[in-house]
Amino acid sequence: MTAGACSSFAKLPKFMTRAEWAPFLSEKELTMFLTLVEAEVKAHGVAYQMGNGVVEIEWVEGPQSLGLSNLAQVCKGIPTGDWPSAIAKHFALVFGSAAEEQALRAMVGDFDKVKSMLRVRLYESWIDDYVLKHVSEGLAAALVFDLPSAMRSVSRAEIRAWGRSEEELFETGMANLALEEEPETHVVHGQEDVPINVVEGSSYYNASRALLVARDSVPEGHPFGALIAVPNRHVFFHHLIEDGRAIFAVNALVSLALEAHRRGPGSISDQVFWTRRGELVRIPCEVREGALHVTPPAIFVKEVLERLAAPPS
Repeated sequence: MTAGACSSFAKLPKFMTRAEWAPFLSEKELTMFLTLVEAEVKAHGVAYQMGNGVVEIEWVEGPQSLGLSNLAQVCKGIPTGDWPSAIAKHFALVFGSAAEEQALRAMVGDFDKVKSMLRVRLYESWIDDYVLKHVSEGLAAALVFDLPSAMRSVSRAEIRAWGRSEEELFETGMANLALEEEPETHVVHGQEDVPINVVEGSSYYNASRALLVARDSVPEGHPFGALIAVPNRHVFFHHLIEDGRAIFAVNALVSLALEAHRRGPGSISDQVFWTRRGELVRIPCEVREGALHVTPPAIFVKEVLERLAAPPS
């Protein structure tokens, strides 16, 4: 690739006129978005090539594929007049992180120097190149480095060099996550006045804090656990189960999750999960013909709904 390798967008390739990675953008918006992205990348003087929902950039250490879906979600949520500054800010962070990566490589072999950088981050699916653990159906947690202006995944080669188990490293990442400043929380109420906690902030790890709720909800005196939704990286919703209004909480959570997942950025899941002894169990929800359909799993019905409906002994 050479700098400025891509042609103008006067006539878009077919895949760019029907972008599955950004269905929320009209063809006109997509044209504008891709034109601005190309202009910004070109201004940095690097070799690049536009692809289907990605821009391939030639770094010193090799090519890297940068996804554009999350950036497109950011732009969709703001006035088009603000798109140039949002895109410029995004790529300033991308190119600035190259220096941070060099500094990390110089010390990554010394675990004591990098262990404070470890974090756990939630993703919507399995990513082959990442060090991951299964969280629930359609939900995975990755071990990552938290850098000043970016984050990057931990490699298996780095783990082998440290001589530590993945379980220990995930525990370290979770402990570091818990030490971060708690984001803003407020409460909204759904049907039957059921309370839903809304936790939101600018951190890329904000939704990942739902894993702390899953881990701690039972020890804090909630034997029925909690209901959680993690629609995108900046927000999560949860309800601590106390009474028979749990099913109303599921309905409220999925309604909130569907909208926040669609809006993004960094969409994770539009589903609702139940914390059962530190694990997350998915409660399948979907909208069919304009109606919400919730299918509680048998274990949730038995351990929560039936027990909460039973008269006291």
